Amino acid sequence: MEISGIVGYLISNFISSYTNRRKDEYGGDIRGRMKAVGGNHRGVEKTLPKDVPVGIRLCAEELLDDVRGNTPEESMMSYKIAEEPESTTSA
Repeated sequence: MEISGIVGYLISNFISSYTNRRKDEYGGDIRGRMKAVGGNHRGVEKTLPKDVPVGIRLCAEELLDDVRGNTPEESMMSYKIAEEPESTTSA
């Protein structure tokens, strides 16, 4: 199962520092912006049989440096955060 988080989709809008200007727990730094992504991923995993892998396709670089878009370095952090267990991403 693949969850699409490419540019323009809701997941990418949460991850992007350009589009996500939230001031709550789902905004701010990359860890906050990834909170919704982790919740979605875990929710999908719970509905599928254990032998069905779940991945997320993300955009590694928005090419929006002039307006605070995600960079490849920040995207690498998002991949690592997405792999963390729920206890670390929800804290």
